Amino acid sequence: MRLLLIAALVSGFLFSSPANGQTPPRSCNDHTSAVTYLMLKFNERLVGQGLIHDGRVLEVYASEDGGTWTVLVVGPTGIACIAASGEGWSNEIFELPGRPA
Repeated sequence: MRLLLIAALVSGFLFSSPANGQTPPRSCNDHTSAVTYLMLKFNERLVGQGLIHDGRVLEVYASEDGGTWTVLVVGPTGIACIAASGEGWSNEIFELPGRPA
């Protein structure tokens, strides 16, 4: 009985969506579909990007009101995968002690 309960809890954790429901049906998709989904579902726009050392591109999308954000990692074939998502995005530049902003 205890093993069955543990299995149920683990499967619920592995296959559940985040509370804000931000994860699309597939966490990887072609780049155009992924970006369209973020724009239509969450009103997110590209706010930053950078090249990863292995040749992939990291893209950060956020809604204008800071309500939601998503990090996509895009491979050379154009497949984009959600690496992280959440709420409360801020574009504020924070000062580090002893270093100018």
